[in-house]
Amino acid sequence: MSIIKKRLTALTILILSYMIYYSYHHYFTIGMLEGSYVNTNYEYGPFVAEMPYGQDSIHLDSDMSFSSTCWGNGQYEIEYSLKGTKLDFSYTYALGTAGIQTYIERRFFSQPRIMIVRDMNHYMRKIEN
Repeated sequence: MSIIKKRLTALTILILSYMIYYSYHHYFTIGMLEGSYVNTNYEYGPFVAEMPYGQDSIHLDSDMSFSSTCWGNGQYEIEYSLKGTKLDFSYTYALGTAGIQTYIERRFFSQPRIMIVRDMNHYMRKIEN
């Protein structure tokens, strides 16, 4: 085997490994997402009204509905893009309808987490299915 073929084989294996790693950490099905999540890293001053800034939990159901201490009951949609899996939450409250768009990620083979404010490392950590 020539040196060029060896390098191409190594490069192909490296690219495929990265694609598998990225897919595992950023793409999720409904079955993988359903379950209960708890709020973490929320000890900072509020700057967006729809964010939970205290102890909170959310439960995602397989019928695309959710229940949350902060947001109440509502529906969610899943979108897939090159960046990964996005979640669109919509719910009603006293003044009408509101929503929040966020995404799901997983780090180093841990449970999925719903990112709330990435810069503050604020997320909802999955605790059970």
